[in-house]
Amino acid sequence: MLGFQINANEFLSDAIRWNFHLPETTLEDMKKIKIPFCLIAGANDPWVNHNEIKSLLNLAEGNMGEFILMNDAIHQLYENPSTVKEILKQIVMRVQKSFELSGNALPQLREPNFREIALQSRLEKERLRVSSPTSNTTEDEGFWSGYLERFHFIIRIPEYRRFYEKLSTLLGPLQPGDEILDAGCGNGSFGVWLLTNNFQEKDQSPLRQFPFRFTYTGADLVPSALVSAQSTHSQILKNIPVNSNKDRPVYNYNISDLNKPMPYLNGYFDKICCNLVISYLTNPRWVLGELVRILKPGGHLVASSLKPSPDLSLIYSSFIEEANSKDELEEARRLLNNASSILEKERHGQFKFLGENELSSMARELEVSNFSIERSFGNQANVIKIVK
Repeated sequence: MLGFQINANEFLSDAIRWNFHLPETTLEDMKKIKIPFCLIAGANDPWVNHNEIKSLLNLAEGNMGEFILMNDAIHQLYENPSTVKEILKQIVMRVQKSFELSGNALPQLREPNFREIALQSRLEKERLRVSSPTSNTTEDEGFWSGYLERFHFIIRIPEYRRFYEKLSTLLGPLQPGDEILDAGCGNGSFGVWLLTNNFQEKDQSPLRQFPFRFTYTGADLVPSALVSAQSTHSQILKNIPVNSNKDRPVYNYNISDLNKPMPYLNGYFDKICCNLVISYLTNPRWVLGELVRILKPGGHLVASSLKPSPDLSLIYSSFIEEANSKDELEEARRLLNNASSILEKERHGQFKFLGENELSSMARELEVSNFSIERSFGNQANVIKIVK
């Protein structure tokens, strides 16, 4: 049920009550199918066992079932536009074949104009956005507070750690005296990454001595998230061996609504990270402009967004594999459900995941010439790097 808001307890209770959870009942159902049918799955879908599907098809009467495996597809087939087009063609071909076998004439087919479909999709999202209740700052804070309560666990996912490696590389190496802004810092996981990745030995031994001081500022709307970030960072900073306090990194925190002007001078920060945040803001282009404003000349800004129609199934399947206990598995399940609320808001037009073209247009509108865009986070996020 990835990507949808469900009550898992009720869903699983119903499945057990009606024996949907038993392979035996599924086998019995397959034997009752008397018409041609087709099952479609992504070749890289971690939630679907292809051999089980093939075994089920063997039970269908008269070889009525067919299994189509889509290359370059994961769980949500619409994640790849070219895959969606191919799936539609495959479906039409099967319908044609069925009509021919039954002796019925098939009406003349017309291929839809995908540009018109894309436009209609945007109009529908805008209609949903306008019709959805407008949230206020308090409601936003409550939503993100609940979401971030589970988000700290995500740093354990290998794909997310590789994502942070990409962000760090694009920002460039830390320099003495750097002023760093973590815009929309949440529970401070990127601040943790700065400490552990830059100053921890590769064999995971204790932190080595810091050769210089830098200043980190975490900004977020949710006070409880900042309290959590400060607590986590403080524990790490206590364990840093330094010759004197003047060499110790400085970590500051600021309650900040990124939809409003930021309380920083022009050209203040050397490095700015805004990770998976701008898609959730009212005006992403304006926010990006604010970040550029407070970036020093020659400074590096990295901002990321989930791509349109993201498929997080591979990432979250590895997330579940990382769970080592029943409690951790429960934490993983709750985070999965929280993540579905993000996808639901995007489908309703309240959030807007940004494609490469949209990010490029924003940069050009801001008269930024030195920028690049890359994919990361299991190919599910777009990352823009701006050098001012």
